[in-house]
Order: sequence, then structure tokens, then C-alpha cells
Amino acid sequence: METTNIISSKNLKYRFLELLTIILFVFGGFQTYNANENNVTITNVVCQNPGSANPQISFYLSWNNSWRTTSIAPYNYDAIWVFVKTQYVPNTAVNCETTNPWTHAKMNATTANDTVGYPLQFSLPLPTDRMGIFIQRSVDGTGNIQPTRVSLFLDQALGTPTPGSFNFKVFAIEMVYIPTGAFTLGDGTSTNYLTKAINSATDQPGTNGALTLQDCWDVASIPAAYPNGYSSFYAMKYEISQQQYVEFLNTLTYAQQASRTAIAPNTTATVAGTYAMYSQAGSVAAQNRNSIKLIQSGIAATSTPAVYGCDLALAPGDPFNSTVDGKNIAMNYMKYDDLLAYLDWAALRPMTNFEFEKVCRGSGVAAVGQESAVGVAVNVTAPTAANSGALSNAGQSSEVSTSTANASGLFAYNSIAANGPLRVGFAATSSTTRVGAGAGYYGAMDMSGNVWEMVVGGWDPRQSGYKITVANNGDGTLDASGNANTTNWQNGTYTGVIDNQWYSLCTAVNYWHFEFRGGAYDQAASTLRVSDRSYNGGNVCGYYCSCADPGHNSASYGYGNTATQSRLANAGGRGVRSYP
Repeated sequence: METTNIISSKNLKYRFLELLTIILFVFGGFQTYNANENNVTITNVVCQNPGSANPQISFYLSWNNSWRTTSIAPYNYDAIWVFVKTQYVPNTAVNCETTNPWTHAKMNATTANDTVGYPLQFSLPLPTDRMGIFIQRSVDGTGNIQPTRVSLFLDQALGTPTPGSFNFKVFAIEMVYIPTGAFTLGDGTSTNYLTKAINSATDQPGTNGALTLQDCWDVASIPAAYPNGYSSFYAMKYEISQQQYVEFLNTLTYAQQASRTAIAPNTTATVAGTYAMYSQAGSVAAQNRNSIKLIQSGIAATSTPAVYGCDLALAPGDPFNSTVDGKNIAMNYMKYDDLLAYLDWAALRPMTNFEFEKVCRGSGVAAVGQESAVGVAVNVTAPTAANSGALSNAGQSSEVSTSTANASGLFAYNSIAANGPLRVGFAATSSTTRVGAGAGYYGAMDMSGNVWEMVVGGWDPRQSGYKITVANNGDGTLDASGNANTTNWQNGTYTGVIDNQWYSLCTAVNYWHFEFRGGAYDQAASTLRVSDRSYNGGNVCGYYCSCADPGHNSASYGYGNTATQSRLANAGGRGVRSYP
């Protein structure tokens, strides 16, 4: 989950925004805001040296249900990924309000003066790209982390640009640490499973014969640099929530927002708002529980960005972003480019298909045929199915299913298409086991069910699905159109001959080499399987091919005969970060 606070380094006042953030002006008192009652909270953000180079930002960090277990399995811990965005404020700005873009701030190269209070510590070694910092428990233990003071120095020169000052937004995303270790790829039974014992950082499935696939295109070895899951990394504890996506949108430019939503940012926002991710009147109930709305229109002529919020509850008098507005529901209606853009902006990277299985199955654990993310086969006893039509505290941070887990778990699946995803981590309580909580081996939630996880992979290892390396973390910056622009990510067009089949007729191929994994709220129990790669009849790479033979123009995943991806009501995802 994620929370933000905003401060300005220049004004003595403060005000509360209608959206998901707080403006805390430096000398102007104290405010507390629990952006996600389901865990991580940042409060009392202050710039300690306004007007100076290398701003010192302090805040209090807390979250619930934290753990660190380094002496017993799974030998891991949870951690918070903290990063900061800054916005230049001209001296002529009124109340520090400006439409200038938000930019990603680097941590200062000299970290000796950064501090964090007990029982927390900075994860070491620190990220070499300085895009953010991980904060974790300093000793083994479990339970809630009470508000703990953190102080960070940013790498920002004085008076650049000049004259003026800066606003700051502090973001926090809950992660789980995935330690280095061998693991088994594939369960031997699921549809289109990959099979390999991953015993080193460069151990990859080889050519066609080493893979178990249907109509396999794999005619070349997967590069050794491809993140295969053996080496340590961090994974998001939860799927991206709708609140997280809103906060992402609210730091983008007008042009970037236009790419990351389905409705133009300058669409008139009525009193009831306008849904942003599909076309529907704001006064009508949300489709598939995606309640993100455009609540203040942008202005195309001046490139003024729009303002977005959540509005699941339409009762009279209920404001945007209220406690019942579904802010913690898993983000859906994401196309693959949306996911890549969010992860690049957050300085994370997409999860690979191999890492997905490591996060679910764990290191040194034998694969179980037909197993879900909790390690139990789904073909013997079907897990209990949760659905959005049977909830307690619907739309709240405490939203839970009225169904209870059986011996195979509790997952959001097998629902009617008109329903939607649930709150991220909905099945977990302070007393649930891994099976009851629907957790992967290392504590990542909802790896099976809720929304499809879009992960890097695909069929042809020579193409963009397998180009990413462990070094390719996001840089916090998008291109002018709002697209991810990190090296080796799947954001380009491959032109030329693919292989000696009919694809050689293609003159241009837009590749989205990824896989849908883990099932979704409206999918069958078989899709919950960790090793299942059956989506859309086994076509597990997305592509658009413009061919000399019109009969072979094609696009998988229902994208149609255009190069534009569709936003699916059951698709979302999460990210990871290479470590160290």
C-alpha cells in the first residue's frame, strides 16, 4: 500500500486538499493522515532546512503487521519503499500553488546524516541509483510499527531553478524481501507450465526442448541476464490499489494523464464526477468496482493537469475519497502500458514470470501439482470463493468477505463478470495462517485471484519479453506522453523478421511480451495455479503485427486489430525492485 504527504518549503500556512494528500507548509503546524488504514502511514512531514541545498525531509512512519524472521523460514521481512517527488514553485505563486511538473528526487549521495529511529533501520546496502530507500525492522520480531521518526537528505541544488522554492510529496509502498535462493520453476501439471530447477542467478530454461508449452515459439535461449528469481529482490506486498493509481495520476502532466486514463483530462467533471478508466456517467454506479473519477477537469490549452479521486459510494453528501470510497480496492482496468508507467514512476520494475513463481512457491520448497499461491492443490478441494457481492464493510479499509477459508484457502475468483476485485489483502487478519490469508510463501498477498498479475515473459525469448535485466529498475521519470522509458522495458516497436514462420511477413511488430498470471475475480479455479499459463488459449505474449498478408494481422488478449491495448476489468498487477 502507499501513502503520501506533501509539504512546501516556503509558506507558513497549511491546508487540507480534497484528494488523498495533505499540504504541510513547513512552519505551519502538524497534521496526521492515514491514507491507507490497511497499514502504512506517513505523518508530520517537515522540511528542516527550507531554502537550503539538499533539503532535509523528516516524517514519522508506521505500519501494521510487520515482521522480520531471519532465523526461521521464510528468512525474510517486510519493508517500506520510500521515495520523494518535488515540484518547483516560482516566487510569484500564490499559496505555493503551481501547475509545474512533479519530478523524482534522488536521495543525497552522502547518507551519513540520514537517521531512522528504533526499531527501524535502513536496508543495507543502500540503492546505488538513489531513487529511494528501503526501511525495515532492525531486529527480529512481529507486530505493528508505531510512528517512528525518519530524516532523509535529498540531492537537490540550491536555486535550481531560481528564484523559487519547492513542494515535496513523500510516498511509501509496502514490500516484502525475497531472499536469494534456489527454487523450482513449474509444477509439472498446470497448463503451459515452464519447467526448470533454478539453482543460480544465470540458470535459465534453454531452447525449445527444455520448456513444456503448447505451440511453442521459443526458438532461442533465454538470456542469462534475465531476472530468473534466484537473486534477492523486493516485491510489492499488495497489488496496486486504486488510491495508489490516483496519487500517481495526480503527479502527472496533462499529456501524461491523457495516456494513463481512458477519458480525456479536460472532460467536464460534473458534481458527480466522471469515471476516468472507462466511459460512464459519474452518477451511475462504478463498473467492476473501479471508482476513479475525474473530479476537477484539466485544461488542454494551458496543459493544466486534472485532479482525480475515488468515489465508490454515491450516497448524497458523501465526499470524494471518503472512508467508504474503495481506495484500497485492487486497481483494475489497467492495460500493460499503464502498469509499466506506474512502476517506472515509482522507481520499481515489472515482475518476471520466473519471479512470480519464486514469490509464490518459495526457495527450497518442492512444487505441488496444481498448487495455488498458498501451496495447496486447487483440483482436490476447490478454495472458498470470495466475491464483491458478499462483503462486510464494503469499500472501507476493513472490507472483508463474508465467506471463510477452507483447507485450500480463500480467494477472489469464480465470480460473475459484473462484479469486481476486492480490497487488497482482504483475507488476511492478525490470526490467519498463510492458507487463510491467501498469502504467498514470503508474505505477498493475493498472488492468486483478485486481479490478473501482468508479468514480464512471453513466448519468444529473442524479443522484448526477455530483454529486461536485474539492473533495469525504473528511474522515476516518464516520457512526455506518460510512457515508461527505462532501458530494456517493453515500450518500443520491433521491426523485422521474427522467425521463419509467417511472422516474417510482418513489417512492424509492437510487442507487449508479458503474461497474465494468478487468475482474477471472474476466472476459474484452474487459473489460480502458480504455474498456469493458459490465458487466452495459451497465447501468453501480447503483440500487434502489421503483415503483408492481411489474414495474419493479429493481436492477442482481445486487443483487436489495432496497436492499442485494451483496459480489462480484471487486470492489474504489482512491481518488484532488484536488490541490492
